[in-house]
Amino acid sequence: MAGRTYDLGMLVNNSWSQHANSAGQVYYVDIATRQSQLNIPAGWEDAPTDIWNIDNSVTWPQWYLNSLALLTILSDFCRRRNQRTGRAVLLDPNPPPPRNYLEVTNVATHLRLVERVPDSPEALYRRPMMGILRFLFPDSQGFDVLQEEVVPIDGKPDFVIFKISCRPGGSTYAYEFCIVESKRMGKPWGSTEDQCREYCTNHADPNYAAYAIVHIGLEIRFYKYSGG
Repeated sequence: MAGRTYDLGMLVNNSWSQHANSAGQVYYVDIATRQSQLNIPAGWEDAPTDIWNIDNSVTWPQWYLNSLALLTILSDFCRRRNQRTGRAVLLDPNPPPPRNYLEVTNVATHLRLVERVPDSPEALYRRPMMGILRFLFPDSQGFDVLQEEVVPIDGKPDFVIFKISCRPGGSTYAYEFCIVESKRMGKPWGSTEDQCREYCTNHADPNYAAYAIVHIGLEIRFYKYSGG
């Protein structure tokens, strides 16, 4: 393996050493034969039940990017070592599920941007909102979050959350469960709420409750439509 290398320690039983090259590839060296390979040695493969502990004894600077924000995110996941085999990885192969949307990496990344630049355009505010909505309304619970076409026409919501339901007999259908308006900081609440109310009046299915979410800047409000 040519170029600079980084020592990542020994696998359990000390028969293999682990290294990373300047391109970020991890490879293994057989201590007895000095032969190297990219594949995980037989018997040291990962298992679904393995525990991965944070290991700050190794650093892989060749994988760090010139972005302090991204580096901060990666630092929460870097340098994991398999407790059973001793194998080191950059990311946790079995990360715990996020407890709230702030622990979702893409949401946290996009939120940091608009927090640093509150005057960001609405397109940048919609980025974290998409991730937040997908966290709050997962498809595993029968929801479908869609971003509507962005057109310069008032009255059309930025996102629609559909609920997938099943008719007697087994066929499925979708209805609008919630609409979402996403605005940049400084936009008025009153006219945005009126916009949601008008849309629900014209489109809400009378057989189901309808909801609306409005976020302006970093503030968010929830509403239930009650027939006008």
